[in-house]
Amino acid sequence: MRHKFLSLRVWGLFFVACLCAAAPAFAQNVDDRIKTLEDELTQLKSEQAQVKAEQIEMRKDATAAAAALPNISYTPGSGMRIEGADKSWGMRFSLETHFRALFESGLHKAGRETGTVMGRRLRPEWYFCINDCLYEWEVKLDLDGFGTGSGRTATGGAPGTILQRGVVHVHLEKLSPWLPTFLTGMNGPAQISNARAGSSSTGAQLEYDLLSRSNGFNTGRWGQGFNLYWQDRDLSGIGIPGRIPLASVVYASIGEGNDGTQSFRAHMSNNVYFSIEPFSKLDNKWIKGLNFEMGAWFCHVDVNNGVIAAGQTAPANGCGGLNISDNGDGGRQSLYAAPAAGKGMTTFLMPGFAYTVGPYRLRAVAGFQRYEDGKASGVAPGNATPGHKQANVFLIGHDIYVWSPKGFMTGS
Repeated sequence: MRHKFLSLRVWGLFFVACLCAAAPAFAQNVDDRIKTLEDELTQLKSEQAQVKAEQIEMRKDATAAAAALPNISYTPGSGMRIEGADKSWGMRFSLETHFRALFESGLHKAGRETGTVMGRRLRPEWYFCINDCLYEWEVKLDLDGFGTGSGRTATGGAPGTILQRGVVHVHLEKLSPWLPTFLTGMNGPAQISNARAGSSSTGAQLEYDLLSRSNGFNTGRWGQGFNLYWQDRDLSGIGIPGRIPLASVVYASIGEGNDGTQSFRAHMSNNVYFSIEPFSKLDNKWIKGLNFEMGAWFCHVDVNNGVIAAGQTAPANGCGGLNISDNGDGGRQSLYAAPAAGKGMTTFLMPGFAYTVGPYRLRAVAGFQRYEDGKASGVAPGNATPGHKQANVFLIGHDIYVWSPKGFMTGS
């Protein structure tokens, strides 16, 4: 037993000696492994930080690239707009169409038909802007052939062009809110009254008074000239809780010089218009819809001061005569034709009033046209009668807007 016990002790001491001999080498191996892992972890952290920095840089590049892309938007009634991110340029496209089933009474020879469909308007529109729309070009084509167009006019007149608008707007109000917008070009607009029309600028017969649509002013389109206008200007800054929807001053060939052609007259027409909604910024629905307006047109009847060169045809004159017609879409019937207007200055004044509350709108306008002298120069004696010709008109309209995008009986 003693011998066996000594053997176990010898083997135990030998095992302990082996462990003691191997311990320093094992400890050194563990330290090396820990250091290797720490180095690998440091390397991984460095690589992770680099990847994160690259991701941040890529995200910045993507954000900058997205910000540089053009902005595309659509607004009902205005069409699609594409604009540069820095607003250095922009384009807008739109299409206006009116298709109507007519049930008008009258003579077929005047264009009256019953139950047929008429394309009253087919007008593509383009607007081009530069420098945050400081300069804006407006181009419209008239493809319905009514009044203008590549074919015969609605009354069988001579062909014209398909141009509806060809003007440039210089938006000086972007430089100062007190400055107007300057407009010039071909077939520009002029305003005599907003209350004279209902829901459409050239709608049903009852939506316009007969005088302003027949006295040469018509819708106010001019062939060539200049226009200064202030549109939708806020009056809160001067203590009035309202706005100016439109104020304009026009010097142009109103009712003549179609599509930019010159009328070869000594004088162009002058037109001024002003409207105000003095309470539109208030929350009181009973008075915020009040609108007051005044329009005036001054037109020289003189054709080259009464002198027409040999072989020259007398140029068109927007106020040279008075032919009262109805406002039929398919074709207008003459109701009254006055002899030649004579000479001198013709004035047409048109005050108006509109009141809107909810879906209801009251419109009231009056018109007063005066010819300076009924004795014409340069026309056959039988076509002129002496005396001061004049014409008066009034219109009262009650409009109910049954539906809008907000729902039934919501106005707009």
